[in-house]
Amino acid sequence: MIDEDRPIAQEISSLSLNQFPTIHRFQLGNLRMSSHPKTIRFPIVGWAIVLLISTTGCSLAELRKSLRSTPKASPATTALAQHLNQKGAKLYTTFWCTYCHRQQELFADAASQLKVIECDPGGKNAQPTLCTQAKISSYPTWEIDGQFYRGLRSLEELAEVSNYQGSRNFN
Repeated sequence: MIDEDRPIAQEISSLSLNQFPTIHRFQLGNLRMSSHPKTIRFPIVGWAIVLLISTTGCSLAELRKSLRSTPKASPATTALAQHLNQKGAKLYTTFWCTYCHRQQELFADAASQLKVIECDPGGKNAQPTLCTQAKISSYPTWEIDGQFYRGLRSLEELAEVSNYQGSRNFN
């Protein structure tokens, strides 16, 4: 069993050699592992990542946390998110929509200030009734001042349609 709070290097070194198949041959950037019935191929990049992580001394828990962390929004992006929230803007999304995820990623950590409505009944905190009442048929869809804007929108577009008067330095 892996202890997520132990440094990765210690976890790797604690595994017995029987748990690692031997390298069988080098093949077009991949390592083909052992003659075991289940042939395992692992790209060299994967091994490089394992080596890099294992030499940093970080734990699996720390690594997972850093991979999940959301980038910090610029002051202008945060102000736009607050402005949209104050205006009552709504972002209709589904958990499986990649453009919906991208839309929220544009706001970085300020996305938490947006009114996001999950339309798929299988999603977290789903509110499909609100989506049906608003006649939402594509995702993402913004509702701003009673107008609907379908599709992924840039922060500049959202600032324009919402009459945002603050800084537009969204980098």
